[in-house]
Amino acid sequence: GLAFGGLFVAAERSDANPRPLASRFASVNHPLRIVAHRGGAAFAPENTLAAYEAAIARGDEAAECDVRVTRDGQLVVLHDARLQRTTNGHGRVERRRLDQVRRLDASNRWRAHGFDKQTPPRLSEVLDLTRDQMVLFVELKRGRGIVEKLAAELERRPDQRAQIVIISFDARLIRRASELMPDVPRMLLRRPRAVWSPHVVAYARKHGATMLGLDARAARTKIVRRAHAEGLPVYAFTVNDTDQARKLVSMGVDGLITDAPPRLSAMVGD
Repeated sequence: GLAFGGLFVAAERSDANPRPLASRFASVNHPLRIVAHRGGAAFAPENTLAAYEAAIARGDEAAECDVRVTRDGQLVVLHDARLQRTTNGHGRVERRRLDQVRRLDASNRWRAHGFDKQTPPRLSEVLDLTRDQMVLFVELKRGRGIVEKLAAELERRPDQRAQIVIISFDARLIRRASELMPDVPRMLLRRPRAVWSPHVVAYARKHGATMLGLDARAARTKIVRRAHAEGLPVYAFTVNDTDQARKLVSMGVDGLITDAPPRLSAMVGD
């Protein structure tokens, strides 16, 4: 079964075993890893501090967040290019200053479930919250200088670098991350059409990826095996159905990115 929570983390941080936490997620043939997508979007407003607090409380080993750049060059945790789906604002994130974004409510559809107002957090706030608690998969969306800004943020957190995995659909961002942060694991994400290319593993390697993320609908055993032969662990996203999860586990994937971590961890524990 899966083991979650402080036991792994405490062991990882002991002087006797200084191996970086993210390395557990960035290598092949470890026990199956579960990552809370957007903090666990089935249980809390996505990409909010409330979601990551809930993930920590559940004992999730890892969570994913999405990062964009505001008009004034700040890193903010929001998935969409536009504000209207997840907040009570409108327009494009890149055209709003951080102070404008920070006035918005990212939990407006969750109020009935007992959540107080949640402001879209800065990446630094999510990093502060998750430090020593979990590995954070940081998905880079588009934004001017986004890789350089993340590199600067991690320079200020040398002790936390070992808890970070950088992920992106944009191969250019992965390549830039490999130049600026070669010590941080990097996962290239592929949508279905791109997954079916026989060159998907070579393409990931060429752009400096050390991990491969496949849309779950397009994952195939032969791709997983090819990636493993090249030393790349494979994660599948976004997996919320237990039957689909079992199928992916049988293909040999190393991790599942899910909105509902307890559902899948219970399945794996069967």
